[in-house]
Amino acid sequence: MTADDQRWRPRRRLRLLATDTAIQDGQIPRPTVGEVGRFWLLFNEVPPDDSDPTLSTIEADAEPLAPPVLQPSPDSPRPSPRWWEWRILLHGDGWEATWYSRRPAVGRVRLTGRLVGDFSYATTGSARGRVLSARRISAVRHESGVLAELDLDDVPPPPLRPSIVPATISAHGHQLWLADRELPQVVRLDDQGLTEFVLPGRIYPNPSGHPWQVHADAEGCWTAGWDGIYRCANSGNVATV
Repeated sequence: MTADDQRWRPRRRLRLLATDTAIQDGQIPRPTVGEVGRFWLLFNEVPPDDSDPTLSTIEADAEPLAPPVLQPSPDSPRPSPRWWEWRILLHGDGWEATWYSRRPAVGRVRLTGRLVGDFSYATTGSARGRVLSARRISAVRHESGVLAELDLDDVPPPPLRPSIVPATISAHGHQLWLADRELPQVVRLDDQGLTEFVLPGRIYPNPSGHPWQVHADAEGCWTAGWDGIYRCANSGNVATV
């Protein structure tokens, strides 16, 4: 792409509904005009409705993420039939969103629905942009929240990640143990300084709660994650339990 192409390329904009529950839980920022934020995104396919300002028609590349899951019928006086659900990651122009679809899809797709700023554990997709507009939307046909429009181009480069982002801590005596929010990594702080322990575990690319829990004792620290339990010894050794 030439410099002239870049100069005349229209800015990429994205409309999303930031839900109250995700904002109150601290999963996403409250959209504020002029500020830059990162929003975890879900896509809900919805029939076209010109009266619903939360809907958009998007084009994206569909990437299946997992085999389909048979969803149970809800507990109600009139239970609906069970259905198969595919988890698909949509790759848009400057954004990604997870789509829980009732039909399989792959390749380039054109869909009408709602991009929702939601909880990180429900999606690996996100968008980062400067908030151009934000207005309150009450719950009628969807969850209440803030309807925002993002400028995906008017953003500075993301900051470099620190070597560790503390999520959970545990102390014993003069030792303080910290587990990283996303990386399989534990750090010990004591009178001798800082010691890093790398665990042979999964990397969680988004802050999905607290994947690593730590419990310190006189000999070291137990670390429990979604994919295993590890023992970090004061000697510096790491063992899988």
